Amino acid sequence: MKTLIQLILEYQELGEHLEFDELTPELEEQLAINRNNLEEKVEDYIQLIDTLQSENENLSKKADRIKELKDKNKKTIDFLKSKLLVATKLYGINNKNGNKNLKVGIFSLTQKVNPIVVIDNEELIPKEFKETVTEIKIDKRALANLLKEKEVDYAHIDNSNESLIIK
Repeated sequence: MKTLIQLILEYQELGEHLEFDELTPELEEQLAINRNNLEEKVEDYIQLIDTLQSENENLSKKADRIKELKDKNKKTIDFLKSKLLVATKLYGINNKNGNKNLKVGIFSLTQKVNPIVVIDNEELIPKEFKETVTEIKIDKRALANLLKEKEVDYAHIDNSNESLIIK
């Protein structure tokens, strides 16, 4: 069976013959056969697209369920770690860094303090600790409206991005 690309090329070739020759019964028959094959191929492609889209929807649902399980596991892990941290604080022995250590079987637990800077009043912070960040954003919609009206040398509309709508 021919591919859709082969059918399109044949159809174009037959169209070129029509430009130079007159429509003969043989040429008309070839056009009809090619058109029937094309319709069959297009229907097959659309059915395959529908199947693949359904598969993608199912995969997305599975991915959502897996993400939920992963999030649930992470919450359980965080909960268990918080209980181990409490146990380490209660039953651990101070080490040279001021942290607590707890040895249980082959495992060693260490309470580690991770200092975090908390800003109480941003206005009171000296300028030397402040950084100005500027973000420039281009309004592409407004620019597209301008480009529909006139040409400019700093931007253009690219119409090569095509898509297909199947109804």
